[in-house]
Amino acid sequence: RSRRFAQPPGHPRVPLVLMAREHGSPRVCRDVGLPTILAKDPNAVRVLQWNLLAHGLRLDGFLVRDVLGGDVHADRAGFENMLRQVESAVTEADMKELKERLATPDAKANLAAVVDYERRWARVEEWLVAAAPDIITLQELDTFEGVHERLAQLGYECSGFHASAFVPAHTVLAETCSTAEYLLHLNLQQLAYAPNYPSTARKIALRSDPTADDDGVAIFWRAAAYTVERISFLPFRVQGNKQSAAVRATLRHRCDGTRLHVMCVHLSSGEGAADEMVRLQELRSVHPSADVSLLEWVEQSAAEAPTIFCLDANSQPTRKEEDTVWKTLRKLTGVRSVWDDHFTPHGVLKSAKVPVSTNKMRGPLSDQPRKIGQHACGVIDHVFFSTAYVRSRHAWPPLAYSTKAEARRDLLPSLGIPSDHTPVVVDLFRKHNARSRSHVVLICVSAALFVAIAAKLAQLRR
Repeated sequence: RSRRFAQPPGHPRVPLVLMAREHGSPRVCRDVGLPTILAKDPNAVRVLQWNLLAHGLRLDGFLVRDVLGGDVHADRAGFENMLRQVESAVTEADMKELKERLATPDAKANLAAVVDYERRWARVEEWLVAAAPDIITLQELDTFEGVHERLAQLGYECSGFHASAFVPAHTVLAETCSTAEYLLHLNLQQLAYAPNYPSTARKIALRSDPTADDDGVAIFWRAAAYTVERISFLPFRVQGNKQSAAVRATLRHRCDGTRLHVMCVHLSSGEGAADEMVRLQELRSVHPSADVSLLEWVEQSAAEAPTIFCLDANSQPTRKEEDTVWKTLRKLTGVRSVWDDHFTPHGVLKSAKVPVSTNKMRGPLSDQPRKIGQHACGVIDHVFFSTAYVRSRHAWPPLAYSTKAEARRDLLPSLGIPSDHTPVVVDLFRKHNARSRSHVVLICVSAALFVAIAAKLAQLRR
C-alpha cells in the first residue's frame, strides 16, 4: 500500500499546495496554512489522538465546501445555499429530490478532492510534524502497512521486540474465525494494531480497490524517547461475530526508565439510547476470551504505572441518559480527562462555547437518504490519564462554537482537517522528580544519539 504515498520520504513540504485531478489534469485547491500548536514542554508527554476517517469510508456523502472553484466568496454563498436546502429537507421524499438535483458531477469531483487519500495523508503528516507528539493513537486506520512505513521515516515505532512482517488479517483468517484465532494472529505479529475483522470499511472499499484492508486502532511512539516492553490486546465486543480488540503498549522512557501504559480503543457507533447501552456493555462486560473488562483493564493499568487511555467513544459528555460512557469513565479510580476544563464529571458544560472533536453532515451525495442533513457535532474523541499526571493542556486549542448554526458553517472533513474528526493534541505533565533537569536532558540527548547511530549503522549494513 505504499503505492498510495506520492510524497517523497521525510517531512512533507510546507505549506502544502493541495491538488485534485479532474479528467486527468491537475486543478489547484486553495493553499492551507499549518496548524498553530504550542511549543513542546520538556516536562510533558505530548499525545495526538485522531480518528483518521477510514479510506474505505471517505465517500460517505459528506457535505463539504467547494475547494475547486477558487472564489472564496462564491464558495461561501454557495455553501450557505446548500445548507439551507439540506436543512429544509424533512421527509425522505425531500431527501430523494435533493439528491437527484444536487448530486452533480461537479459535487462528486469536489468531494473526491477533499477526501483524496494522498492529499489527506500529506496533510496528516503536516499535523504530525507541527505537533511532534511523543505518542500517537489512531482509529479507523485501514492503510496500516503504508502508514507504519511512513511514520517509521518520521521516527515512530509500532512494533514489539519479536514483531513479524505485517500480514493483513483478511489474508490468513476466515471471516468466521474465532476470537482465539484472531488474538493469536495479533500476538504473533506483535504490532500495536488491532483491526476490526471483518470490517465495514473494507467491504465498502472493495467495490473500487481489490487491495483494501480492514480498519483498526493503532499506537505509535517516538522511537528516540521510548522502548517497548510489551504489546497486549483485550477483546471487548460481545455482540455479533466480528472481532475487535483494544490495544495496550507498555513503554519505557529511554531517559529515566519510567514505565508507561498507552491504551487505544474504538467503541461502537450510533446516536440512540440503545447504542449507548451497547457501548456501556463494551466497557463493562468481560469477553469470554478475556479475564477482565475494558474498565477493569484501564483501572489495573493506572494502578501499575502512569496510564494514557485514548479512544473514539462515539459518545458525548453531554448525553442526557442517567448512565453514559463519560460518567462511567469519570468514575474510574485515579483517572481524569483532558476535557475536565470543559465538562463536569456529570457531563454539564462548563465553558462558554461548546468544544467539538467531530462536526459533520451528510449531503446529497450520501447513499443513505435518511441521514442527509443529520448534524453530528460534539466531543466524542477522548484522552483520559492517570493521576501520575498532575495536569493537562490542549496544545492545539479545540474547535469551539457558540451555536450549532455556527458549527454548520465549518463542517468536516476540510482541506485543513482531512477527517470527519479533529485531532486531539494534548500535553500531560508529570510530577517533578528529584533528579535535576540538566541531568535528565543529558541522558535524553545521549539516548537519542545512540538511537540515531544505531539506525545509521543498520542502514550501512543493508
